[in-house]
Amino acid sequence: MANIPFAFYAGDQKMPAGTYTIGLSLENKLTSHTDASGQPKLFLPGIPADNGSDETALVFEHTGNIYLLKEFKSESMDVTFETKMPA
Repeated sequence: MANIPFAFYAGDQKMPAGTYTIGLSLENKLTSHTDASGQPKLFLPGIPADNGSDETALVFEHTGNIYLLKEFKSESMDVTFETKMPA
């Protein structure tokens, strides 16, 4: 579970600040982002980046007040995302 205190972009979708449960399908490299109510909010394809990490973490790039989800690190696999600055 991740408590993200700021709005952020994941893929091309803006997500509100909040608590999310992040799931990872190893079979199809797809992450699911579910909010505190248990409702899925986003399914995001990832690009395998590594075989896994010692820590589980979300990695954001940020410029000014814009946050972009760039990577999900887990014990099973690290995946990166093609999230770009909004137009």
